[in-house]
Amino acid sequence: MLWASLISTLMLVLVIIIPGLNDWFGVSHLSGLQWGIVIAAALAIIVIVEFVKLFVRLSGKGKNWD
Repeated sequence: MLWASLISTLMLVLVIIIPGLNDWFGVSHLSGLQWGIVIAAALAIIVIVEFVKLFVRLSGKGKNWD
């Protein structure tokens, strides 16, 4: 699963970066600020999920799965 994620991420970045491929797929080159927004949005879900897990753990609702 890790290798599949890494390879798919690499392929996505290559489609965005390589001039011939990005025309073919209809995407445009991203600036540094746009890459920062993409990375921040991708990492934000990790933070959100961890807060939800903490809330469930502290509320005690995650103890019984029956």
